[in-house]
Amino acid sequence: MICWDRVGDHLVLGVFERGEVGRLHSYLTGLRDLLDDRFAGYSSRELGMPFPAAEATDPRLRAILRRRSAGVSRWQEPEVLRPLRDALNAVLATLPERGGIVELHSVDVAVAWTRALTDLRVAMSAAAREADPVVASRTRFTTRWLKSVVRTLDATSTKQAEAVPQELVDSVNQVRTYWI
Repeated sequence: MICWDRVGDHLVLGVFERGEVGRLHSYLTGLRDLLDDRFAGYSSRELGMPFPAAEATDPRLRAILRRRSAGVSRWQEPEVLRPLRDALNAVLATLPERGGIVELHSVDVAVAWTRALTDLRVAMSAAAREADPVVASRTRFTTRWLKSVVRTLDATSTKQAEAVPQELVDSVNQVRTYWI
């Protein structure tokens, strides 16, 4: 489980349980690698700019493309997938190497988290449809967890900023010391 809290006008803190950050890093890196493989197959011959040679066949990519733009053609694919790659990089840059505290210092980073985790959930759901029942069951648990992370982040990052009592700031600093 994760707990998000807003501190001041822009800072959103997330506290993950042990192991969750590592798993999330693994999932996000896997999705980024999938996108990189797709981008590696782009060709610049026809238009002078990177462009997919054929429609995406991977069910995870097709699910993301369908969700982001119904009826997306391969002409529009880079416009959908490149911002996702940027969001994945932003999220991976904020994940700590050790510990479970995540600091989001701007609304843009919170939006990147929402985009990346939502598309990760869509991709995992698409893969689960083709998996054996045991894998599908585990994937459903993970996709529900991702949905709750996004829902609670969205609720926290969009709420009005409140005055932060000094005791809370001190507590956060103690937690940082513990996790680092």
